[in-house]
Amino acid sequence: MTADNRLIDWAIDETRKKYASQISLLLEHNTYCLEEDRNVRYVNTIISDADPFVGLARTFIINGIGYDFQQRTWESFERDADAKGYYLTVLAEAKIIYSRNEADRQRFLYLRAKLMANLADFNYMFQRGLEWLDNAMELYKTMAFETGLCKMRKAVGYISDSLCMAVACLNQTYFKGFNQLEELKRMKHIPQDFLVYCQQMLQSSDEEALKSIAYRMIQTTRKLFYSMEPRIAPAVVHPDYTYVAEWYQECSYYFRRVYAFCAQGDASLAFGESFRMQTDLDDLARDFGITGLDLLTCFNAEDLAGFAQHVKLVEQRIVDAIQSNHVTIEDYASVDEFLEKNV
Repeated sequence: MTADNRLIDWAIDETRKKYASQISLLLEHNTYCLEEDRNVRYVNTIISDADPFVGLARTFIINGIGYDFQQRTWESFERDADAKGYYLTVLAEAKIIYSRNEADRQRFLYLRAKLMANLADFNYMFQRGLEWLDNAMELYKTMAFETGLCKMRKAVGYISDSLCMAVACLNQTYFKGFNQLEELKRMKHIPQDFLVYCQQMLQSSDEEALKSIAYRMIQTTRKLFYSMEPRIAPAVVHPDYTYVAEWYQECSYYFRRVYAFCAQGDASLAFGESFRMQTDLDDLARDFGITGLDLLTCFNAEDLAGFAQHVKLVEQRIVDAIQSNHVTIEDYASVDEFLEKNV
C-alpha cells in the first residue's frame, strides 16, 4: 500500500509559514485508525500552549474519512508521563514529524522516558490503577439510581472502560488501540471472569441485569487488586501513646453515652454513637496496632446489655494500651481533686 504523504507535507508547510512560533511539535499516531484508512498519513496531535487554538488545529472530512488535527498542551503530556491520562499510547509511541527546535523534541522524549520509568514501577502503577477502579465505583453509584436501557448501557460501558484501564495499570502497560478486549487477553493479570462479564454486557438488554454485571465486574476487579496489593514492610516506629491518651480523655464521654443509651434501651442512639466512634477506633487500630477494637460486629438491638459489656471490653483495651506504654491518663475523681492538682 503506497502511503499518501500530502496531508503530512501540508501540515508541516503550514506550520513553518504561519505557526512556527506557536507550535512545538507535530505528532503522527494512527493506531486508532481502521487498517484500510492508514494509507493516508496525517497529523494526529499538535503540541502547542497557544490560546486560542492555532488555525492548524481543525477537523474536516476527505473522501468519507474524518480527520482531527487535535491540539494538546504540554501539561496534558506531563499528566500522561505520570500515567494519569487515557491515551498513553500517543506519548509512548507517536512519531515526531516536526519539531520547532531540539529543546522541544528533547522535552517530549524526556516525558516519554518518564512514562516508561513509571510503567516499570509496580507500586506506582498499582496506585494509578486504584484511581481508575475508584472512578468505576463512582460511576456505579450513579448507575444504581438510573433508569432506561440507553443510560444503563452507557453507564456499564464507561464502567467497563475504567476497569479495563485499571487492569492495564495493574499489568504495568497501556492500551495501544481500540480493541481493549483483545489486548486484555494477552495480559498476565486479569480479574476472574472479567471477559465473561464483558460478553454478558454486550448481550444483555435488561436494565437490572446490566446493573448486576457492572457490580460483578467491579467486584472481581477489586478482588484482583486486593490480592496483588503491595506488601510493604512498615518502618520501625515507636508510636506516641500520648496522642491515644488525649484522644481517650476527649472521647471517653462517647463510651459513656453508649452505656447510657444501652441502659435506656434505645438501640438507635446506641448504634448511632457506635458507628461514628468506629471510624476513630479503626484509626487507632491501624496507627497504633491496638487489636480488638471492633464495636459493630457484636451490636445487637435485642441485647443492648450484652453489647454494652462488649463496649466496655473495647474501652478497657484502649486504657490498657495507654498504660502499658507508660502514659498517664489525666483522670480525676472529682472537681475538687482537679482544682487541687491544677493550681
